[in-house]
Formats: sequence, C-alpha cells, structure tokens
Amino acid sequence: MTTVCCTHAWSEMALVHTHDRFDQWALLILGDDPDKQREAVHQLCSVLEENTSPPVDSVLRSGIVERLIDFLKSQEETDLQLHVTSILANLATCTPEQVQVVIDANAIPPLLNLARTSPVLEVRESCFFALGNFLSRAKLAVQARVLEGGIVMSLVEGLEMALGNTSISAHAREAMLCTGAQVARSLLNGKKDTTPLPWGQIRPLIPILCKCVLAVKDNSEALQPALSTLFAAASRNVTFTVKTVVNSGLVPRIVKLLLHPQETIQLHALHVLADVASGTDKQSQTVFDAGVLPALKKLLGTMDRDKMTAKVVEDACFLASNLTAGTTNQIQQVLDAGMIPVLLCVLALSEHAKAQREACIAAVNISHAKSAQPQQIQYVIDCGVIPVLIQVIGSCKDKELASEAENALETFRTWNVRMNGQPESGQMPGLVGGVEVQRSDTNFGEAGASSQGPSPLARLLYSPDELLQISSTCVTPTPPNSVELRPTKVKVPHALVLEEAHDLAQARLQVACIDAEAAQETLRVARAKADMAQVAAQKAQSVAEMALAAVCKAQTEADMAEVALLTARAEADMARAKVSAMHAQKRLEQVQGARQKRTAVVESPMENTHNKRARWDS
Repeated sequence: MTTVCCTHAWSEMALVHTHDRFDQWALLILGDDPDKQREAVHQLCSVLEENTSPPVDSVLRSGIVERLIDFLKSQEETDLQLHVTSILANLATCTPEQVQVVIDANAIPPLLNLARTSPVLEVRESCFFALGNFLSRAKLAVQARVLEGGIVMSLVEGLEMALGNTSISAHAREAMLCTGAQVARSLLNGKKDTTPLPWGQIRPLIPILCKCVLAVKDNSEALQPALSTLFAAASRNVTFTVKTVVNSGLVPRIVKLLLHPQETIQLHALHVLADVASGTDKQSQTVFDAGVLPALKKLLGTMDRDKMTAKVVEDACFLASNLTAGTTNQIQQVLDAGMIPVLLCVLALSEHAKAQREACIAAVNISHAKSAQPQQIQYVIDCGVIPVLIQVIGSCKDKELASEAENALETFRTWNVRMNGQPESGQMPGLVGGVEVQRSDTNFGEAGASSQGPSPLARLLYSPDELLQISSTCVTPTPPNSVELRPTKVKVPHALVLEEAHDLAQARLQVACIDAEAAQETLRVARAKADMAQVAAQKAQSVAEMALAAVCKAQTEADMAEVALLTARAEADMARAKVSAMHAQKRLEQVQGARQKRTAVVESPMENTHNKRARWDS
C-alpha cells in the first residue's frame, strides 16, 4: 500500500514546475520517511546524471547536502549509498566555488571511510569516482587531506578485491579497474602549477597497476589509464617503476600491445618499454627476450604509414635507440633482426623531422656504444647509412635534424676510413656497389647492388611499398659475427675530401632531379584537377541556365494563370451585374403591375355608389 501511494505521489509531482519539484524533493529528503527519502534521492540522482546542465545551484541552495552525506553512514542502505555517491561525484565536477561548498559540508571523510570499509565493490568504485573528481578540482590542501585519509591503501584494497574475487560481475570489475586506474593517475600527476604529491605515499600503487595491465583484456577501458599511469610513475621514479614492471612479469604483455589497434595504447606501450630499456643491461634484456624486435620491426616496416601518426614512429625509433645502446650481444640481436635497414627507411622516407631524428640517433648509437664491435659498426656502414645521411643533410629544413645527421655522418666517415682506408674512385665510403640512382629495376639489380644487397641511396627513389618488395628479393649485408677486428688507422688524403665533396654534390643533384620530377607530377595532377573543375563549372553553369529557364517558364505560367484569374473575376462580375439587372427589371415590372391593379380597385367603388340604397330609404 505504501509503495502505491508513493508512486501516485511522484506521478503527481512530475507535473509540478521544476523549482517546486526540487523543493518537494528537499522536503522529502529532510523528512523522516525512509521510503520517500530513497525515492527522492533516486529522482535527484537521475536528474543530475541525465541533464547536460544539471541544476547544481538548486541542489546546494536546498540545504540537503549535509543530509545526503549522513546517508553514507548507513551501512545497510547500499542502493542509497550508490545514489548519494553518484550525486556527490556530479557535484564535484562543478565550479571551484560549488565544489568548495560540498567539501565544507565534510563530504571527504565519509567517502574515504566507505571506500575503505564497504563490502560492496560497486559502492567502493562509486566512492573512488567521487574522490577522483574532488582530487582533480580541489585545492592542494584537500589533496593532502585525501592522502592522509588513506586513499592509496583503500584504492589498492579495492583493486585487489576486483582482481581476486571471482564472484564479482564483469561489469563491476571493469568499472572498478577503470576508475581505480584513473584515480591513481590523478594521484601521480597531481595538478598543474602545484608541487607533486610525495612519492613515498603513492608508490604502493605501482605493483597493483602492473597486475591490472596483466589481468585486463585488450579491449578493456582500464588498459589505457593503467598504462599511462605506469608511464607517469616512471617519470617520477624510473628506477622503482622499471624494477616493479620487470619483476611483475609485465614486459611480454606490453610488447604484445605494440601492435594494438589503438594508437594511444601503442604510444603508452612504447613509453613504458623505452623506460625499461633505459635501465640496467639485465632489465633491457627482458625487453629483448619478450620479442620486442619482431614487433618493433613489424610496427615500423609493414604497417601502412598513412595510418600511423608521426608520434608512433617517433616513439618507436626512440625505443630502438635505447636498444642499440646496449651490450654487444644486444646490439648483435638488433642487427640480426634486420632493424638497421628499417631505421634507415624511416630516416630517408619519413616526412616528420622528429621521427627522422630518433631514427638517426638509433643508428648512430651503435657507433657510440662502448660495447659495440668494429664489425658491427661496419655493418651499419655497409647498409648505406652514409649516403642516407648525406641525402637528409641536403634536403631537410629542421636544424636539429641537420645537426644530428652531420654529427652522425662525421662519426661513420671516421669509422669507415679507419676500417677500410681510402675508398675506390667513384665510390662513396660505406656505399655498397657505388652510387647508382637510375630508377630502373634492371639497373637496381645490376649496377645498384652487389652481392651484399641493393644500394641504399637507390632505395630513396622508391616508394615504401616498392622498397619492401625489392628488399625482399635482394640480399642484404650479412650481420657480422662476434669476432673482434682491430681497426687500422689510415691517414685521410686530400683527394678523399674532394672525392667526397664531388659525391655529395652528385647526390644532391640527383635528389634535386627527383624533386623536379615530383614537382612535374604534382603540376600534372593539378592541371588535371583544374580541367575537371572547369568541366564541373561548365556543367554547373548549364544546370543553372536550365534552372533559370525553368524559373522563367514558371513565371510565365504564373502570369498567364494570373491573367486567367483576372478574366474569370471580370466575367463573374459581369454575370453578377446581369443577374442584378434582371432582378431590377423584374422588380420594376412587379411594381408597375401593382400600381395598375391598385388604381382599378380604387375607382370601382366610386362608380357603384349611386346605385346603392340605404335601408332607411325604403
């Protein structure tokens, strides 16, 4: 009976004005009827969640915030707690002044207590969601109060509950993991223009976040915030974060995420792996053991570059630069995986200077590594790094890239002279098979390649797809074995400098010819587009003329219709005039006939008066 009356009351309340409805909700929430309180809180929660412009001022002015906070202390009212925490979470997204009103009502301590003690995971998740909103918008003093209230350990316990309790629904588990990762990111990043939160208080979050990344699926909404939080943690304390990531066995999982369909996931995975690769040799080896090289090569070499952002390419090359700065064995693994030609392709073909710069650093790091063997450096030279660097220096407009390429070129030239002495006439140091740049498959296979593979400078004249197809049929330089070679010191003659300058000028001339051909092709395409645009314009003009003719025809028909209408009106007026005339004539005839009849009636009695006799005459 009570439920029916309550439902009837709310159906009548739905017809009341909005302000009156809030007033009635406030009265019910402040009242003593538990059923009406629950219903009023539920209605208020629905309005705040569904309305794009929630009536926050009305809620704050109604004086119900303190009563809502009191509801959080009732451990048996789970549904009521969920609705109240949702209301507080929405109020925490408003202006700083409005948020401060809620904080002054002492909303933080009950939320912290409920987040720590509630046996229901959904209630804990809702509390963390509200606390996360307060953290992102409240003052630094409020953040300190939240930390002192034990939010970190409560968050760890909530995530442990979500991961360890198999009886929890998948939806509740996913919501808790996603919200927990977002709150952890807020704690690690802090607010702009403020002092970061103490690392010692938030470091317990790192191990549980590693467990979250291991547990969630690739399509989980918790994956992205968890990975980004690990990267944020590494920016605060890279040593502890890398150690935790490695010890948790997370590296193979992150390596698999390099080929995730979402670029944001790829970026976060690259960031975390780059931090791990920057650690000790043992920590870097875990990245190699997880199969990072095939995944990284596939990421850079086989994916459609039109669909990859420049940031993904840049960060992938950044990771490769950390890998090429490792031990002798690690450098050898990079060479055996065929990463050097892929990096040179990025350096030569990428349209983004930052990606080119990272690829350049990745290649030159081998020559700078203390553990690199001479034959390993010579392999990079044999792959054609020198002509690629020459081409980049001659064509790039980025000062940082040009400076990096010049330093790398000087390093590799010095090594090449030390290892091989003076090059043969017409051959660039480090260029296998000479400089052959004719755009012909026959010349590419003959003069442009030797038994060690095609000329890398000739590769610059081919598209990425052509380059991949050709490279699959050519023999690339064989990576050297780990046999130590002693470099020989050879004095560089003056003729070598002139020869290199001649080759540099020749390479730049060839690049200019390529650019000219590309410009001609662009001009041809532009002319074709202009012709198509002209045809379209003529067609549009014809359509416009036809439309104008149709408008003129319609106007003529409208004029004719108007004339016909006027004619019809005139004929109707004439017909009405004729009818009126006929009526007038008929009326006139009737009047004349009536006059004649009246005259006859009047004259007849006067004639008969003398024939009558009075009664008294007899």
